[in-house]
Amino acid sequence: MKRIRRKATTVTRLKQSIAKRGTNNPMYGRRHSEFTKQKISRAMKKYWENLYLEW
Repeated sequence: MKRIRRKATTVTRLKQSIAKRGTNNPMYGRRHSEFTKQKISRAMKKYWENLYLEW
């Protein structure tokens, strides 16, 4: 089922951006493990392959 949501205003988006900068970012100071990098890589390859099939 598709989620229906309101489009965030420019001001709201700016506030959200500022709120997650630097040390407030959940990934701040962390790195992806090799396993995670491979998992992301496989998922993106699959995404791009399927994208061309839809054309």
